[in-house]
Order: sequence, then structure tokens, then C-alpha cells
Amino acid sequence: MRVGAALLITSDGEPADQSKVMTRSGGTNPNAVDCSEMSKRASLPLVLLLLLAAGIGVWHWDQDFDDAFIGYRIAAHIGEGLGWTYNAGERVNSATSVLWTVLTALGYRVGGKAPEAARLLSVVALTLLALASWLLIRPLVSVWTAFAGVLILITSPLVLRAWGIETILYLALAVFALWISQADRPRLLGIILGAVILCRPDGVLLAGIILADQWRRSRRFPWSSVLFTAMLPGVWAAFSLFYFGSPFPNTLSAKMAQARSGLWKLGAPWPFSELPGFVIGLGWWIKRLYNWLILMFIGALVVPAIVTVRRWPRVLWMLVTWAVLHVIAYSILGVPHYHWYYAPVFPAFSALLAWGAFTASEAAGRRWFMKGPVGVCLFMVLLTHLVLAYTIKPAAGMFTRETAYRELGLWLGENTPAAARIAAAEIGVVGYYCKRPMVDIGGLIHEEGPRYLRQGDRSWWLKVRQPDVIVIHEPVWPIERPSLEDPRFGQWHDFEFPGYGKIRLLRRTASP
Repeated sequence: MRVGAALLITSDGEPADQSKVMTRSGGTNPNAVDCSEMSKRASLPLVLLLLLAAGIGVWHWDQDFDDAFIGYRIAAHIGEGLGWTYNAGERVNSATSVLWTVLTALGYRVGGKAPEAARLLSVVALTLLALASWLLIRPLVSVWTAFAGVLILITSPLVLRAWGIETILYLALAVFALWISQADRPRLLGIILGAVILCRPDGVLLAGIILADQWRRSRRFPWSSVLFTAMLPGVWAAFSLFYFGSPFPNTLSAKMAQARSGLWKLGAPWPFSELPGFVIGLGWWIKRLYNWLILMFIGALVVPAIVTVRRWPRVLWMLVTWAVLHVIAYSILGVPHYHWYYAPVFPAFSALLAWGAFTASEAAGRRWFMKGPVGVCLFMVLLTHLVLAYTIKPAAGMFTRETAYRELGLWLGENTPAAARIAAAEIGVVGYYCKRPMVDIGGLIHEEGPRYLRQGDRSWWLKVRQPDVIVIHEPVWPIERPSLEDPRFGQWHDFEFPGYGKIRLLRRTASP
């Protein structure tokens, strides 16, 4: 880590100004250590972090995630010259991330396989996230506290569960933008913020926070940063308006409509039931990931961080503000509790844990009986994340949902006509491998889908899209239930997947 040349480190580890360690004869204090030596010592944790991030990425290399395969199919179609489309010939933007889709399409052109391109991008993105987080957090706390904080972030379960989609790259670019915002580089900052917004449109929240902070500090409107921020997203918005007829992805309206349909609603006891659905979802995920003992360890670190709120560095304020505004915005939009939507909370979470551990340890001073429990709390949270990161990946040979969908997709590709329309509640893996026109029961890839879902019409896809084959689970999911009430469809084939369950295919037996 680069530090100011005017600082030296004295023998007790405290920073000292260079003028104060100079002797009267003009020499330097023999007990002082040059900053370059400190940088060398600090570089070891950074190198270790980067190696760990790359290793975690390689470990999760083939961890499939159904929604990612929607982007893979779009990227493959772009690479094959079919245009930005999921179903060939239908101009609907079903990809939330412009930047991720373009990068995956470029990888497909080079290597011929979209999943492998996205997996490589994910490894690189996780490593960049580790680097960016280190650059941001390290100046705030001690070396090994920063190391633990960054490792907690890159092993966060809801971050790693988003393997293969844009989430990890989005976080890496966002944290880099926060780091760059501390320097006077308005054009570079604008370019990175533009990339953040292209990676996910909700990146406009972070851009607003950073640009507002620039305005407040300089007391001048940051025209240069704003113009460079708007440049790339503006070009895409113009193209999207021309190509798709809307500057916004269809995914946003589809996810909002899904929540309004009531099919994605989570139950919660009163008074929590009065909270927005997105907040209830966050609580649901926290309860699922952490037991009460770990929550006590987390609380023991968060409390000192909150108590010292007046001492928070500027970047910590921006991280926490971003996390809070993200939850508020998604609560207002009313989207379902998909796990990757909560990933932007984790940079603030890990930074708060690191800051709380550092300030509590600092307050304890040399009293080991007070400092020791702080280290235990931080270690236990980190150990929990490491265990979760290890167990997220299924064991070799284990039948997962994605494994079952892959076999089902390949079977459909071999046993249905090329023009057969396949309806499914989860279209990612099945659609990628069967290479057939897909009917998304959730309305994600269809322009008219959100409208029908908002109206509460759960059988719209049967009437409007007229599928030939329907994929349903056993027991039947609520969103699939209308297919059982349609007399035009009869049972065709059953699949039993050991360790996963049964999937049933219905086939049209009567004309529309």
C-alpha cells in the first residue's frame, strides 16, 4: 500500500511525522522504519488475498446458476450474429447487465462457449473485488483486520451464489469507484461510474452518492465527472431505445410484476410482516445463513462500529449510505428476494466489521483479556464465511437442480422439433441446452409478460404464448399450476433425478 513519503513508523508502531524523528545533527531516528519497509510487510497480506480470491474462483468454476444461463444464451446469440435476443427474432432485452453480456459475448466469440467465458470473467472479477476492497479498507484499519474484512467480503455466500452473472464485477467496479473518488481524477472516476451503471442500472445510486460527495467537498458541481459518467450509459440508452423500443431492460418491469403477482411473497410473523417484502427477504437470508451464536459475534463487532459513528472515514459513510439506499430503493420497487439483489449490502457489512474490530481493539489497548475476544469474534465470522464458501459448491457427482435441468434440456433438444415452444418456470439451463423457443412463465423474456402478471393473470402464458411442451415440478410449483387445469395438455414423460426429485413434461394433445 502506498503511503505518504512524509510519514515514518516508529518502533512502537505509531506513525510519526518525518520532521519529528529527525535528530538535531540532521540524522534520522534509528528506531524509525522507512515506509517502503512497511509497504513490503503490507504487500504479503495483499498477495495472499489475491491468491485466495483466484483460488476461491477456481474452486467455484463450474458452480452453475440457472439465471446465469439466460445471459449465456443471449451472449451466444450475439456471438453467432443473431442479435441481442433470447428467442431468435424477438427483440426484448432480457439481460439486466449490458457490460457483462457484451464481455461474455466477446468471450464466446473467442472460445465458443458462453459458460466458460462467464466463469473466467467471474474469477477475474472476484480477484479485482479483493484488490479494490483492500485498497479501500486498508488505510482505515490495521493490516490483518483489513485482510479479514476483505476475506469476509469475497467469501460472502450471497456474493458467491451469484456466480456467472454480473454481480461480482458490479461490486468490484463500485468499490474501485469509491477508491478513485478519493483522488482528483474526475474523468477516470466518470468512466468507472459509467461502467458501474452499464454493469447494473441501479449503479446510478452509487454514482449519485459519489458525485454528490464530490460536489460537497469541492463546492463546485463536478461537470467533468458527470459528463463522463453519462457518456457510455447515454450511448447504450440511445441504442436500446432504437433497438428494443425502451431504454430500460425488460427484467426490471418483470421482477416488479413478479412481486405484485403474490407468487414470490415470503411469510413473516407480525410485526415483521408489516415491513417491505425486500426487507423481509433480507431477514430471511440472514436467518438462513447465520445462527444465533454467529449473529452475536457479528453484533459484538457492529456495536463498536456504530458507537464510533462520528469517527467514520468518508468512504465508510459512502459504503453504508449506498447499502441503505439500495435496500430502500429495492423496497420501493417491490422486487422479489432474489439473493443477488442483496450483494451490494456486503461491502458495507464487511467494512463495518473491520472498522468495529479495529476500534474495539484500539480501545482495549494492551489489555489482552479485552482485545482477545474482539479477535475471536472476527475470526468466527470469517470462519463461518469460509465454511459457507466451501459448502456452497455441490459435491462431485451430486444431482443439483442445474444438473437435472441440463439433462432435461439435452433430452428436449433430441426429442422435440426445432420450432417446439418449451414453457418453464426456470428457463436458464433448460433453454440453453435444448436450443428451442422458450416460454417463460415468469415473464422475464416476453414484452407482454409483466403486464399480465401485474393484473394477476397467472395463466397468461398458456393463452398468449401457446407452448407445445410444459416443464413442471413434483410437487407442482404454484406458478405452474394453471397447466394442470388446461385440458389441451396431457402427461408426456417423467424424469426422476436422484437427490433432486421428479420433473414432469406435459405435451399438447389438442390444437389451440
